[in-house]
Amino acid sequence: MNFISLNSTISINVQDLLLGLLVIAGIAVLVILFVILIRVLGTLGKVNRMLDDVTVPLKGTTAELPAMAVNLRDILGNLVDLTDDITEASPELLESVIEALQAANASVGAVSGIVVGVTDGVANIASRFTAGGSSTKSSAGFANGFASAMGSFAGARSKAAKAKKSQAKKKRKVRR
Repeated sequence: MNFISLNSTISINVQDLLLGLLVIAGIAVLVILFVILIRVLGTLGKVNRMLDDVTVPLKGTTAELPAMAVNLRDILGNLVDLTDDITEASPELLESVIEALQAANASVGAVSGIVVGVTDGVANIASRFTAGGSSTKSSAGFANGFASAMGSFAGARSKAAKAKKSQAKKKRKVRR
């Protein structure tokens, strides 16, 4: 007695097979969507907690913004005033520098004159001993050169002193 027959046939309908595969694929997609939904809900919860943590400091910062804007406006106003003062003082300062350089130039000229006068005087004295010239003439040349050099040097020094005083006055004006 054989319960199993050797000639048995199994028939599977293709439509039923495709429907079964579609149901399995639908279940898999539903499981994936459920997992994604859980992750999105977790992320939204974290974002809400983070926003709750940041809300108080953010409100404090936004409350301080008007005062910061006023301070910034005052600082920018002071900066404009400072640049205006510098713009006004720059030409005067440059003039003072030019005056000081001119005084220094006159001083260098005076020193040069002194050196020339001393050199001429020494040369005249030396020539008196070698050539037998008059000592009065060489002494007068030396004294004349020395006196003119000292006079121009003193004039240059007084110009430099005037330039320094003028510059100090201008600095005091700018500070007020």
